[in-house]
Amino acid sequence: MAWSYYLFWLVIPAALALISAHPEILVLAVVAFAARRWLPDPVLIVRYAARVRSLQQQVELNPANATARAQLAEIWLARHRPRRAIPLLVQALERDPSSAELLYLLGLARLRAGDAAGALEPLSGALARDPKVRYGSAYIDHGSALAKLGRHDDAIAAYRSYLRINTSRLEGYCRL
Repeated sequence: MAWSYYLFWLVIPAALALISAHPEILVLAVVAFAARRWLPDPVLIVRYAARVRSLQQQVELNPANATARAQLAEIWLARHRPRRAIPLLVQALERDPSSAELLYLLGLARLRAGDAAGALEPLSGALARDPKVRYGSAYIDHGSALAKLGRHDDAIAAYRSYLRINTSRLEGYCRL
């Protein structure tokens, strides 16, 4: 709770003084708030910076390291950079083509990159290998890809399959 003390008594007054002296900062803050969906999270950038450098070095030193590629791809997905994750996942799948986890991540990356049709094949492959991959999350993403393609009946079936596996998350109910 010590951080709340500093936030209230130091950071907030300093921010208010800065904004009152420079009103353009307030405009910038409003624009950043409105565009937060498309902007990378600065906390994630700082949190993962050292890990990204380490994983990139591991990939350069050992091109056969599928685990490092998958972990780096997950960081790019968390940082809303799915296009950077796709080549890493394709290369990791060349090393481990039977991995349901890698297929799921590739499908997720393609879906987040806007390629719903390209996401269907890896997501279907992941579900064929392990229907419970990531506690059924592959069904949610498979249903989202189907919904984007206008195949709503198939999307509903995917959401229902998710609910058979994972009843504790509300996302399946909301999507259904």
